[in-house]
Amino acid sequence: MAEVEVTEPAIADIAAILEHLEARAGRTIADRYTQGFIDAYDRLAQFPEQGAPRPRLGMDVRLLMVPPYNLLYRYDGNLDLVRVLRVLHGRRKISRKMVP
Repeated sequence: MAEVEVTEPAIADIAAILEHLEARAGRTIADRYTQGFIDAYDRLAQFPEQGAPRPRLGMDVRLLMVPPYNLLYRYDGNLDLVRVLRVLHGRRKISRKMVP
């Protein structure tokens, strides 16, 4: 099973998402998304290459959907390590410069 590391930019993204959700839809909805992100990390630990490759965003960048959000990550098979890079809304146009 791969280790999952969440980078500082991804942590900031998730914090902003959850703050927005709690303000707009309430704590219960924010908690559901919190669990959705945790479930996504668990899936990535078990199946790190399941996300769709996104080569235009950078070498080895993959995307896993947690609707309506896109979880962008890289998997290093040598280290068996998943690095979650960003978590962005699916409607957002994602450019290479947004991915560390």
